[in-house]
Amino acid sequence: MLLLSYSRKSLFLLFFCVFRYAMQSLLLVF
Repeated sequence: MLLLSYSRKSLFLLFFCVFRYAMQSLLLVF
């Protein structure tokens, strides 16, 4: 269970980083 919770948290962190990178790219384009 602990491993599942950790992987879920890391996945959320990864998604957040990708989202921030996408927003920066959009701001750079526009």
